[in-house]
Amino acid sequence: MVHKIAIDCSWYKTGKAVGYNSYIKSLLDGLISLGVPNGRTYIIFFPYSEFDFFKNYETENISLQPINTESYLNRFIWLLILSPIYYRKFSGILFTAGFCGIFCRSKKILVLHDLNYIYYPENFTFIQLWFRRVFVYLSLYFADRIICISASVKRSCFHVFQNKCIVIYNSFSRTSSNLDSSINRGLFDSMKAHSDAIKIVIPSSLAVHKNLKNAYYAAASLSRNDSKFIFFIIGNWSSLPSDWPVVDNIIPLGFIPDSDKDFLFRFCNIILVPSIFEGFGLPYLEAMIHKKILVACDIEICRELAGFFPVYINEPFDENSILIALHQAVDIFCSNSIRSTPDLNEFTDVRMAYKYFDEINKVLEHD
Repeated sequence: MVHKIAIDCSWYKTGKAVGYNSYIKSLLDGLISLGVPNGRTYIIFFPYSEFDFFKNYETENISLQPINTESYLNRFIWLLILSPIYYRKFSGILFTAGFCGIFCRSKKILVLHDLNYIYYPENFTFIQLWFRRVFVYLSLYFADRIICISASVKRSCFHVFQNKCIVIYNSFSRTSSNLDSSINRGLFDSMKAHSDAIKIVIPSSLAVHKNLKNAYYAAASLSRNDSKFIFFIIGNWSSLPSDWPVVDNIIPLGFIPDSDKDFLFRFCNIILVPSIFEGFGLPYLEAMIHKKILVACDIEICRELAGFFPVYINEPFDENSILIALHQAVDIFCSNSIRSTPDLNEFTDVRMAYKYFDEINKVLEHD
């Protein structure tokens, strides 16, 4: 019997939700590396505008299906009305973004990255927020299996759904940096100009729970008092708030491609992640893979992934606490101390994809 399996990537959007995009790339790269087993065909559903990205994954046993999900409204219309029609002949569906087509009759596997989008309701009206909360709850209720990307995400899930949750750690596909790209060349020239400086990267969005403002003011204080520090700030934003002070040694880059981010992480000395909430926390993993000193808030997911590897910030909203952690990281860097990293074999693309598709097989075989 041949099973048709849909991979629903209808929420994918270039330049947005960086962690989600990296996860999708890891999942598909892992699928390509594993190969499609006999008796399986996969169809990837994705927005029309993202064809250039998804076209790289079309093979004999992997087909592509562009759909109209360019806005939030279109995505919910897709999930509530259109997906049950499209998916009626599929054996199973992997929904990748925390929402699922609740009226689809096929076996449904839901990937839960975090519940941040209902607990940190930025830029949503009261009605929009409660619609999302109800829809998330219904998605969890109707899913046959829930894949949580960390144990802390599983613990945050509603208690009534714990028995159908399984933890599979996220991963990300490393992208080789290209020095000839215009952005990399600019970064290289900047780093060369500050060759004696201690280079610190802050990957963060402007969302409140990312805590960038406190990290920025700590960086500004450190830069004013000592010119040997230079900070590069990256995230899915185009500019920082105008009321934040402009400091010569703080370079806000905003959104940059993965290859340029890889370049930054390879040539920096310290990575500061000020977030007080993460579903998985790719920057932690990237810091460990690049063997860079990691400064992070003492939160559950960071302890789960990185253990004693980071220098922890005790009080995330206190500028002095961030400064103390940065000074500790600088002392470690200057002393050339070697910090042992946790086992990273758990976080490869192929290992992640294998576990995902093993779960799909289990769900399909269970009547």
